[in-house]
Amino acid sequence: MPIANQTATLGFPTIAASHKGSVYVAWLDERDHPQPEGSSSVYLTRSTDRGATFSPNLKIAPAACPCCRPQLYVASNGEIYLAWRKVFNGDVQDMVIARSNDGGKMFSQPVRVAVDNWVLHACPDVGPAIAVNDGVLYVAWYSGDVLDTNHPRLSVSEDGRVLLVFQGRPLHDTTTWRSNQVYLLEIKGDNAVGKFR
Repeated sequence: MPIANQTATLGFPTIAASHKGSVYVAWLDERDHPQPEGSSSVYLTRSTDRGATFSPNLKIAPAACPCCRPQLYVASNGEIYLAWRKVFNGDVQDMVIARSNDGGKMFSQPVRVAVDNWVLHACPDVGPAIAVNDGVLYVAWYSGDVLDTNHPRLSVSEDGRVLLVFQGRPLHDTTTWRSNQVYLLEIKGDNAVGKFR
């Protein structure tokens, strides 16, 4: 992957592929010294020959949380979704998502997924998860309902169920890190049902 400045910090890559064999890679990058200070920019490159060659790096957006993993998703109709945690004024860090309908050549302006107004002066390392089912876009991200939630993943089963899995600790457990559990939820409409530990 070509990089303009070898001294720049980059990381947290995410990769996705289309059914036609195009490959997309996005990551956080500090080569252009984005503002506000301490944030990263989101970059993307794409391959239309199954990874043999890649396009020049495309800057998607500045002001991304430098330690929250971005996420790529390619829908069955070829639309590409890219989500990340954006740094807004006042150190608010909320999830946004952008869409490309031209194979990753251009992306829409990012849309704020929810106005959580989350302020955290630390490195949460908590990124989003994306899925599309029957034309409905699903995005999952950190919330305060479970302690130390992390690494959400969304999946659509063959029978059309939308499932969310993540790790965390019960709210009553504040004593040890050893009690991490796996949570599995099925998303039905606006509700999440079921829990597996």
